[in-house]
Amino acid sequence: MPKIDAHVHMWNIPEAHQEALVRLAVRHNFRWLDLCAGGVEWPRLQAQMTLARGLKDRHRDKVEWAASFNLSNWGQADWQRSALQTIAASFSEGAVAIKS
Repeated sequence: MPKIDAHVHMWNIPEAHQEALVRLAVRHNFRWLDLCAGGVEWPRLQAQMTLARGLKDRHRDKVEWAASFNLSNWGQADWQRSALQTIAASFSEGAVAIKS
């Protein structure tokens, strides 16, 4: 039976274990949505989204990902422009949703 886990955070899984997790998901007919979150820590969020894009590129039929945007610059003059640019870039890079 096909299954979808719509709330996964792959960023905290060591890189050495990520492919093993994908193999386990394939064996049990799982797909998942990797939620990238934590925009108050922009470098960490960027790393999460890089990882999610890579997983999606390597496992197109098993992984989807939701992006987010920088919140560490909230209230600054360029915040809105920056957030919209990140959202647009994320969709063009394969994100299927935005997590705020």
